[in-house]
Amino acid sequence: DVVYHVINRGNGRQEVFHKDKDYEAFLKLMKAAKERHAVKVYGYCLMPNHFHMAVRPGKGKELSRWMQGLMTSHVRRYHRHYESSGHVWQGRYKSFTVQDDGHLLMVLRYIEGRSSVNRQTPLGDAGWLMKVCREFGLESTVRRRGRPRKETAA
Repeated sequence: DVVYHVINRGNGRQEVFHKDKDYEAFLKLMKAAKERHAVKVYGYCLMPNHFHMAVRPGKGKELSRWMQGLMTSHVRRYHRHYESSGHVWQGRYKSFTVQDDGHLLMVLRYIEGRSSVNRQTPLGDAGWLMKVCREFGLESTVRRRGRPRKETAA
């Protein structure tokens, strides 16, 4: 019954999310992983080359299993979609135990601060991501940060 601040970054600090469909695909994978493993997501932020999450696994090895499923599925999707190979992420995710309620509030404020929307989305604002989040049954809202990009088909 512990909350963790989980992070990972693209290999060589390279971008992992290149367009809106990449963010959407990652959210779908998060939902699928949540359906297999008991993990509660309190907050998260997806940025072009990394992510932050505040999560609470239901028991023992659920965080490890959830993250392994999420990262493996994401890498497979990424390579299929971009016809690439090799490392997508810099390595295994990092997780830090949240010590107490005050620490949890600090982590959530940090994640929220990192998630300031400063790019145009298909609906013209953060509404698109919040809609996708609701559609995928995720508990928290999601925002992303990054430069505007030309949208291409998934």
